Amino acid sequence: MVVVGASIDMCLASGFLPTPSGLAGQVLVFTLGLVCFGVGAGCYISTEMGAGVRDKFMLGLVTLTKRTIKFIRTILEMSVLIIGWLLGGPIGIGIVITALAIGPIIELTLNIIWGGAKSENLVQVEVGSDRFMAGSQRMPS
Repeated sequence: MVVVGASIDMCLASGFLPTPSGLAGQVLVFTLGLVCFGVGAGCYISTEMGAGVRDKFMLGLVTLTKRTIKFIRTILEMSVLIIGWLLGGPIGIGIVITALAIGPIIELTLNIIWGGAKSENLVQVEVGSDRFMAGSQRMPS
């Protein structure tokens, strides 16, 4: 998290990423950022080399509930949005769009990477000492 924040600060300070002043430019940059974020998350999850805390939590819930990634991720993001609002954080249209769109983008990315197969049937998750595949029973170790 520290590296991500520092990298963003450096990019903004350098002028490498100009801040658009008009609404059309802001919408374009927001949309590109959202898609890059979702595709990036799908790519690093697909490597099965370790995912972030929220991503592991999401994958565990997908396995346990047998629901889709887009459904579970949307519930998680909306829950965090509500908690943030209850703690006094600002809520804007961008965060609402992000909360609603990031799950479907991640799931679409995983489906493309894994050759069109349903991602919820391919995600391997370890829960305690058991290994699961989302949408299936306990796997042999």
